[in-house]
Amino acid sequence: MPNVTPFEAEKLRAFRAVQAAVQGLPAPDVVDVLTQQLREVARADPDEQPVTIVRLLRDPQRRPCKVELDPELESFILTQSVGLSIEHLRRECIKKFGAERAPSRSGLNRYINKLKYRTKGDRK
Repeated sequence: MPNVTPFEAEKLRAFRAVQAAVQGLPAPDVVDVLTQQLREVARADPDEQPVTIVRLLRDPQRRPCKVELDPELESFILTQSVGLSIEHLRRECIKKFGAERAPSRSGLNRYINKLKYRTKGDRK
């Protein structure tokens, strides 16, 4: 398995967040949403710290979970097969990072659900 840098993990999280945000929308609406986002990025001040979509989609009222606080762990989880069970993913995390650093089953489940359903309630 190739090593993934924190920047690549951030891009992968952003890609998945965008996928979740536009899931179920008709293709023309997806194009409109992405076009608007590109226009906003193009207008951004080049000296300003860029705001990633993932950061925008994170709920500022909620504390980041253990996985989000550990970029190496998060990168590892994001590069694992989508079809892995929570239990199998946890075992893999324990093998690579040890039991202390690996998230619990419920923590993994919360993190994965957060990725899947982050924007589910935003659509009307």
